Amino acid sequence: VGSEMCIRDRIAIGGAHASTFAGEILSHNNAIDFILRGEYELSLLKLAKFMRNSEEELPKGVVCRENGKIIDKGLPSLIDPLDILPFPARDIFPSNDYSDISVYWDGFCQVYPAIQIHSSRGCPYRCYFCLWNQAIYNNGKYRTFNPNRVVDEIEEVITKYGAREVYFDDDNFTISKFHVFSICSEIIKRNLSIKWSCMGDAINLDEEMIDNMAKSGCIGIKFGVESASNKILKTIGKPVNLKKVREVAKLCRKYKIKSHATFMLGLLGETEKDMMETLKFAQDLKVDSLQISIATPLPGTKFFSLVEKKGFLRSKDWSLFDGKVSEIISYPDLDWRKVEKMRRRGLLLWFLRKIIVPSEIFSWCCIIIRTLRGLGIHIFFKKTFSIIIDEFKNR
Repeated sequence: VGSEMCIRDRIAIGGAHASTFAGEILSHNNAIDFILRGEYELSLLKLAKFMRNSEEELPKGVVCRENGKIIDKGLPSLIDPLDILPFPARDIFPSNDYSDISVYWDGFCQVYPAIQIHSSRGCPYRCYFCLWNQAIYNNGKYRTFNPNRVVDEIEEVITKYGAREVYFDDDNFTISKFHVFSICSEIIKRNLSIKWSCMGDAINLDEEMIDNMAKSGCIGIKFGVESASNKILKTIGKPVNLKKVREVAKLCRKYKIKSHATFMLGLLGETEKDMMETLKFAQDLKVDSLQISIATPLPGTKFFSLVEKKGFLRSKDWSLFDGKVSEIISYPDLDWRKVEKMRRRGLLLWFLRKIIVPSEIFSWCCIIIRTLRGLGIHIFFKKTFSIIIDEFKNR
């Protein structure tokens, strides 16, 4: 491998899909030279050193070709502590000529410009559908960045990039109460004028935590529910208390925090009755936005392995794996046309409730007004129409 390093530029790719199908990708794509499996920052750095000096050993986490054979060095160790990583070089992305912070936008955000950052990696829970935790972190140790380091990065994105909102795109921001409280306290201590939102989990939230989050600038929380059937929740490994979910939704409204809940239909072992139970729960849940997806077994997850092993996998056309179509799996006792209809009906009924029930209208209007002010009319309608188009493009 090393003798060819200086002949031409080399291409390396990483990510969940590449980690799962490393050998297959290299076998069918001669233009790709390396696959970086798992958590890839340090593997990439070591690979660069290896390419400069072929006397170095090919690092763990790298898959490549050598003499017509696929060489797999295995998964790398998880990065621990995370603080050895530098801040992302946002100034050179998407190109060296200019930085474009709009690429860091998350549709959940209510203020523009907004930038995604991470305060932790991994999750101690073992939901069988969760891609990143399984395919990249190999269900490994949950790790956090130092809270001071997190807030240092927030200060940088404010001063250097003009960020007005930060979105914590952690696998689960709310795992550690101490970690969340420490970040909130540091934001308040530095008197930072920043709004922020996060991807969390309702099971870990309580009023004290939500109060602290709101005081430090939190205006949005996403959390996964997935199903309202305790039987299905146990099957998928999701630690959800449905009573707690209702309480968290009400607390978010009390503290003027936008809430977003996610659900899935068509999980392994699910019946039509289970799905109806989920949709009823979702319709009654007092959240500000909702996501209902078709259960999608992403490669690299236990869900994918189970579906494939049982012979339920219908397609490996990866363009269909977007959570909106049901052409991927086929259960013998479930009519997937009904699942798609139930998904659409569930979203429609939830929306109708939002525009009919007075208390829901008031709450929703408050969120819309805040978002209009935060984004501006042009960006608000541009983002709104893009969401609508994305929802209906597969119909």
